[in-house]
Amino acid sequence: MIVTKPEYCQLIEVFRLGLKLTVIDVSEVKVIAEKILMAEEEPEYVLIELCIAKDANAMLSILSESACINSVSPIPMRVILGLIFKKFSEEKLSADEAADKIRSINQHESQLDLLTGAELIILDEIDFDFEFNDNELLGNDLLFLRYYDEFNLENYSNWTSINCSVEIKLSDVEQELIEDINKKSNSGKTVIAINERVVKIGLLIVVPLAFLLVTVIFFEQKKGVLLSKFITDVYDIAKWIVFITIVYVVLLPFYYLLKKLFALFN
Repeated sequence: MIVTKPEYCQLIEVFRLGLKLTVIDVSEVKVIAEKILMAEEEPEYVLIELCIAKDANAMLSILSESACINSVSPIPMRVILGLIFKKFSEEKLSADEAADKIRSINQHESQLDLLTGAELIILDEIDFDFEFNDNELLGNDLLFLRYYDEFNLENYSNWTSINCSVEIKLSDVEQELIEDINKKSNSGKTVIAINERVVKIGLLIVVPLAFLLVTVIFFEQKKGVLLSKFITDVYDIAKWIVFITIVYVVLLPFYYLLKKLFALFN
């Protein structure tokens, strides 16, 4: 099915993303589709099919078969982010639940390429905060989604104008992020600023293992003490775990730094 009207293309893509991420439920899709059917003489056929679909799987099947003409736009993704923020601000989603949906977007949606560097950095930060269970920073980063709070399913015909307003706001944010990263790079604090949490977590692993390693070495070198095979095996394993953990702590900050810089300048 070919969908020709731009506003319908965006709406249909929002339905697809929203149902897939469980940000939108079946009843919400049907309400909007039925309103359009009642208001317009020649609505898109896909909307008729959505009205009679039995469940989310049936809707996703219909939506996956719908093709749009010149539908490449960041608007659907921004609408989804706005809907996530709305549910989060209304406490219908916890911070962890909202972040989990952001993580799903980061991992699976090719439309991320249509977003700005600033947006990609913040979404990556939300994913990072969620992964390392930093609730304070997670809550702060989720507030970035307020830039999308004007989007909702009812005002789909105004999404283009709302998006223009959002992009103006984001241009200021992006400049601030670039300046912030440049300052941190010049002062040599970039790695610490971005990955202080990673280092702390790594230390929680390294310190106990290092203590175990030192203890084993002490007994190994002590005269008259014969190490059992078990202790020898523990010693060998501990050496490798400590080595791998140190490599992890040292290299992961650089990975996130490069990822953020790449997002900014591409």
